[in-house]
Amino acid sequence: MKLVGYIRVSTDRQVEDGFGLAVQEKAIRTWCRQPGHTLGRAIYRDEGCSGTLHAPERPALADALSEVEDGQAAGLVVGRLARRLVTQEAILAQVWKNNGRVFTADQGEILQDDPKTPCARPCGR
Repeated sequence: MKLVGYIRVSTDRQVEDGFGLAVQEKAIRTWCRQPGHTLGRAIYRDEGCSGTLHAPERPALADALSEVEDGQAAGLVVGRLARRLVTQEAILAQVWKNNGRVFTADQGEILQDDPKTPCARPCGR
């Protein structure tokens, strides 16, 4: 499955704490080596964008979501997605509305109908 990657940091402190863009990108690239998954042409990056912001307020996330909407990618794989559950759910709903799938580099697929889904708490930190 061809996926588009998305990573973000909101502060320099996250880089120092080990959650920086390079760490997230490595995790996504490693995860995408699993059989059946390929990473598309880019990993989109939002630097200095809070996880509380919705997709239209994050240029790179908006671009990644456009690839799913346009059928260029079958889904999204993320390092860090959202800080707030309501923001996360809106982003997930947008992907699912376009028949896409969502994966996290550390926990795998986020299923729409799984009561034990990681969506019971924010994805990533």
